Amino acid sequence: MAGSTIRNLVMLLSLTVLSFIPTASARANAGPIPDRYWFNFEDESGHPISPEGVQLVGCRDDCSIDILLLSNGVCKLPGCLQDEPQIHGEGDQLDCAGATCLAASFEFYDHSQEYRMVAQIDGQVYASLPQPFHESGGFMDYPFRVVVSPPGLEMIEDPNFEIPDRGMEGGFFPSLLVTLFVELLVAGMYLGIGLRKRGAALANLLVLVVLADLVTFPLVWFFFPSLAPFAPPGMRALGKYFLVPALVFTLLAAVIYNQKGIDRRSRWPVILLVLAVALTPVCAFLVEYGATYTDYNTRPAGGLPGSGLLLASEIFAVLFEAGFIYFLSRKALALKHALLLSLLMNLASYLAGLVILTI
Repeated sequence: MAGSTIRNLVMLLSLTVLSFIPTASARANAGPIPDRYWFNFEDESGHPISPEGVQLVGCRDDCSIDILLLSNGVCKLPGCLQDEPQIHGEGDQLDCAGATCLAASFEFYDHSQEYRMVAQIDGQVYASLPQPFHESGGFMDYPFRVVVSPPGLEMIEDPNFEIPDRGMEGGFFPSLLVTLFVELLVAGMYLGIGLRKRGAALANLLVLVVLADLVTFPLVWFFFPSLAPFAPPGMRALGKYFLVPALVFTLLAAVIYNQKGIDRRSRWPVILLVLAVALTPVCAFLVEYGATYTDYNTRPAGGLPGSGLLLASEIFAVLFEAGFIYFLSRKALALKHALLLSLLMNLASYLAGLVILTI
């Protein structure tokens, strides 16, 4: 069997096995999760509004006395409470990122059965009507659209709100399969019909397409979403962690593909690749375990906006896959063709994802 064929099989099988090993969730070691109330502020036309300050106000004695439960930002005008927040335990939070705010605590129902949202926006103070707290005991998310209008804040339950958990929840493997199918189909047509590649030359390039996908897809799925506001600690840790195996596999792939064949003197990159494949899921579990053990409840508000992350992830995928295919094919594919191929593949897989989401 030719050296290039052995090399392709080793790389393809190794990274395929790696990609289909589930990242074992280490949530069992974490404590219980508090109830989380999500608030998306918007005007009457549906455009996002970023509040200057937000307060969660409870009440006691038949709601004749207001209690400031949690506060974030600047709310100093008449209508805002100037008291100290009553809820300030570990894991309790009211944080905002742009138009989205998150309030989380185990103590909501202990202090009050109802709450009002008070917000200072563009130099004015708006308040909602009382809303009931849910006595669920934790583990629940309650998302709301908060419509800002002259009468006040209108709270509308929002079942379509997307909780920022995508990188750790289901959907990874089906999405990977769809991506591989669509991008291989596009690559096959572009290389086989457009550039008239045949036989081993076509097969080698298609293998590189698969390898490039298997390196970039975990980064697009884990790393970029981990930079978003309110990403959970385990997701943030995993996102950073997957940069390491991506770099290791890219370097080992470069070494293996630059060898003329696999003999006794050149087996060490293959051995390192197999070891890296075996250690990656174990290390991923330990990274997530450490992150969830130290702090699973808090959702930091800092991060990059979702639209910017989506664009950055797509640009990264296009440039990385183009360079990966160009250099590891030993420039068998011209750089302009590698870039155009990568652009077409990623555009097709992105559009396929949109179509699936709308079904």
